[in-house]
Amino acid sequence: MHERLILIPEEVDDLAARFGTPQREHVRLDVGEDFFMPWEGKFYSRRGEVMFLLPRPGGLLVHRKAHYPPNVWRLLTGGIELGERVEEALLREPEEEIGFTPPVRRFVGVLTYDIGIGERRVDFATYIFLMGYSDHPIRQGEGEEIAEAREVPLSALPTIAHNLRSLPGRWRDWGRFRAVAHDLVAKWVREDEVRAE
Repeated sequence: MHERLILIPEEVDDLAARFGTPQREHVRLDVGEDFFMPWEGKFYSRRGEVMFLLPRPGGLLVHRKAHYPPNVWRLLTGGIELGERVEEALLREPEEEIGFTPPVRRFVGVLTYDIGIGERRVDFATYIFLMGYSDHPIRQGEGEEIAEAREVPLSALPTIAHNLRSLPGRWRDWGRFRAVAHDLVAKWVREDEVRAE
């Protein structure tokens, strides 16, 4: 049984030494049962997730899955399993999601969360990395994989975050959770970093 450590200081220090010192942000999200109950097991079975920013000819790659509400797009993420290192997930997840793994350019940031209902809380982390520019074809799948992908300028991320944050009903807390990282990427990444190298 692996201990659930969302942040391992030595691991973060090693990544920072190789890919740059990350920005840091911590948020508390109070959510409802509709979000917390289905996600509670996922939060406890993962250390966190990697967000991999993919610069493309038209900007950053965003995607949607078949079950998402209409007009909902977001940046790519993939889970870090218990016992898995962040870099292992960063190598594995792009291959699974898009069919290839570009090189890492920069360790952008670490976003940590305190999520829950009242006293029922869980910690989670999103490790954000800027990957190398690529025009390699994107593999798209079905279900839990990418159903559609498109490229957007960095300046579109606040609108994407707003759209996520504005979702109604059972999608409301999921959208609030997902919006935070998009706001931070818009703040932490420069326009020149998402152009062709």
